[in-house]
Order: sequence, then C-alpha cells, then structure tokens
Amino acid sequence: MNSLPSQKLSNEHGIMFFRNLRKKLNGTPTWKMISIVRIILIKLRGSFSFQQFSDTPSFVQWLVGHNQQHEEIRIKHLDELVELLIAEDQRLGTRLFISEVETLRIVILILTQIQILFEKIGISILPYTIERELQGAMIEESTYEF
Repeated sequence: MNSLPSQKLSNEHGIMFFRNLRKKLNGTPTWKMISIVRIILIKLRGSFSFQQFSDTPSFVQWLVGHNQQHEEIRIKHLDELVELLIAEDQRLGTRLFISEVETLRIVILILTQIQILFEKIGISILPYTIERELQGAMIEESTYEF
C-alpha cells in the first residue's frame, strides 16, 4: 500500500500531468481530455500485470476503475490501440477522435506524458514494444522540426 507522502507525491505528479497535457492539447475541453486519457488507459489495462496496475498512482486507478471489469486485451503496438480506440468511439458515438492520423497523434502525445509521469514515480508500465514505438515517433517528430 502507498504511504501517505508517496501518495501525495503521486497526486502532485498527476496534477502536473494534466496541466502539461492541457497545454499540449491546446483548445481541447477538459472533459474530452480526461475522457481520452481514461479510454486509452482502459484499453491498455489488459497489458498491465496486477502488480504494475497496483503500483500506478491512485488517480490512474480511479480513471480506469480498478474494481470494474473491462475487456482486457493485450495491446502490443500503437496501431492496435488506435484501431481499438476508433472502433470504440464509433460504437459508442462519443466522437472523441476525428481521424486515424489525429488519433495516433493524440495517443502518442498522451502515452509520452504517461511515460514521463511513470518514470518520475519510478515505475514502468507500458509494454516494451509500445515504448520503442513512442521513442521512434519522438525521433521522427524531432527530425521534422526546423
């Protein structure tokens, strides 16, 4: 179980996570940003072990609903995640995502911020293949900046 100081620290990291994300998703309403983060984490939940999920900050567990049953699919690649998100969005009619390219951009942005947050807390939770794909996406992005 998390001690009170470490829980406070992880909650502070959570606040910073959403502040940074709000800046990067400029113009996205807060409800939509939280909904997107939530659906991404729910879809990735099947890729986490019980221990990994238990080590996540309480706000992550709250977003995913650690006691709720979700379809748990092991996702190993970003394109799999994007396809699942788009299918879920169309099925539910939530209109969180506009296109496949835009969805991929948002997923990369959010997962990069999640990865930074988890590194600060000292845990690793994303599947290795997704971590490598994120690194590749960041390298590609940096080569296009002038």
